[in-house]
Amino acid sequence: MVDMLMPSWPRTPYGGENIPEGWRPRQSVTIFTCFYREPIQAFERSAQGQQRLSYPCDLLELVWVVSSEQAQDVEHAESMMRRYNRDGRLNWHLKVLPCVSPKGHALNQVFDLSEAEVIGILDADVVPGPDQLREAVFALEVEGYDLVQAAEVSAGGAGLFSQIRALEDSTWCSSQRGLNRWLGVHVIEGSSVYGRCITWNSARPFLDTGAEESYEWGLRFIEQGFKLGFVRTASQESPGTNVRLAIMQRSRWSRGELQRLISNRNRLSGRTRRLALMALVSIATRLLIPILIVLSPFALSAMVLLSVLLLAELTRLLCTASDPLVRAHSSLRAWLLLIPWEVLASASLFKAIADLAKGNNIWYSVRES
Repeated sequence: MVDMLMPSWPRTPYGGENIPEGWRPRQSVTIFTCFYREPIQAFERSAQGQQRLSYPCDLLELVWVVSSEQAQDVEHAESMMRRYNRDGRLNWHLKVLPCVSPKGHALNQVFDLSEAEVIGILDADVVPGPDQLREAVFALEVEGYDLVQAAEVSAGGAGLFSQIRALEDSTWCSSQRGLNRWLGVHVIEGSSVYGRCITWNSARPFLDTGAEESYEWGLRFIEQGFKLGFVRTASQESPGTNVRLAIMQRSRWSRGELQRLISNRNRLSGRTRRLALMALVSIATRLLIPILIVLSPFALSAMVLLSVLLLAELTRLLCTASDPLVRAHSSLRAWLLLIPWEVLASASLFKAIADLAKGNNIWYSVRES
């Protein structure tokens, strides 16, 4: 997600980093994954990733959620669950619902199925690192966090746009840790996130309209003073290769962000107000830069302001360069094109505003149909 001018340094420390040798978790975990019209490759990647989680089988429950409207999804899920179920040792269930879209609607229907102390959420196209769950539970069980999340970074691949997307993702995650350190606020993603059951219950019932239920989670958790953090082991998303779909997905994210800020405007206070102000600064910058690019050949003041904003954004991005996550996804070509891509992706915000004005809640996907 493009969030210009967000604080990116210093960064809050990771949770779950200093796990003693021989430590064994005690808390039970349920991980929910919702699938809707996914290719079979997504089911297989998800199954491979989840069965590799380094967590005791007797404490782990995996719940895959699919729609009864999509017979192919049911078949793919059953096939992959059989293939990757560690010889039947995993407690792995399939829940078929009449409707699984939007995700908040599906989660409202399945959360009560779990009796676990910790609940995690993974998206269909996300592969968690093997140690991610172990780190998350240590942060929750031992270090006193209420909810933690992992960075999600696109698989870089060989294509230039995939490399730009991977660098963008890693710099965004780094900046969120800076935002957490500077202002004590935390933008929650809708996937690779793990929380105590009591934490999740404070945000229920989940938003089941609109595009971004996870932004609402963040506002509620911040409002209630929960300790929120990050774990080091990242998740990998399927690589992004289509520029148009990537921009449309950002339109969906931006629309959801704007919807949540507008709907919560009368009850924002304290730290939630700080987050709203930072979001508005970022939104204003993303709207202003394309306008200044058009005006700069005709007005010196526009050219000067554009230069200042782009320099500030470059400085912010360079402050993430020392982050190991960013270094792992850096290439010279990607760095040279990252700001041009951010400027191009800002067009999504104009689309988001137009959709809001029209009452359009279309779910723009990042994957080709």
